Amino acid sequence: MPEHGNATNTPQRAAQFQDGDLLLYRDPEAYLTGAEDHTVVCRVDVHSPTDVEEAHYGRSVPVRVISSGERLHAPPAFVRRIDPAEVMRTIDTAPLHGDVSALESAASAWLRQQPNGRD
Repeated sequence: MPEHGNATNTPQRAAQFQDGDLLLYRDPEAYLTGAEDHTVVCRVDVHSPTDVEEAHYGRSVPVRVISSGERLHAPPAFVRRIDPAEVMRTIDTAPLHGDVSALESAASAWLRQQPNGRD
């Protein structure tokens, strides 16, 4: 029997997410049917009293898909917060001496994303 209440297997309630949080959303139907792009990076996007109410009562998480700008109301069971430490792991663990190619490629990618970045 699965253990309940364990942080690793209990979905986060929608009310635990804050406006601006980065999340992963997996569309369960797309995932189960093998469709591409079933999992997307989103940002919590609370704009209206309805969004606040939906999130507060755990009915949905108002999100904006980063790649397309599409707004969704995602079911909380299929949303996970993105851990900043995980995202930054390649930079945090890159060697500072010897072969620095991992650090150079991460730095280059970061620079390209800046408003005045150069290729």
